[in-house]
Amino acid sequence: MTTISTHQLKQHAGVLRRTMLDGKELAITFHSKLIGVLVPHDRLEQERAELQQLRKLAAEHGLTIQAGEVPAT
Repeated sequence: MTTISTHQLKQHAGVLRRTMLDGKELAITFHSKLIGVLVPHDRLEQERAELQQLRKLAAEHGLTIQAGEVPAT
């Protein structure tokens, strides 16, 4: 994953475009602390579809998964 500071992002916006077009995540930092991660739209949609499939499978087994909840192993 590529990491870029907010200051660098302002000066090098092309990095954002290239990273997204390459299908990679971009970690954004502010004063060396991670403040967010940008994910390409196609990848986000794929992960949402996978999560929906997992929720459906869980429901078939009488389970529910709430946002932010990690199922016990």
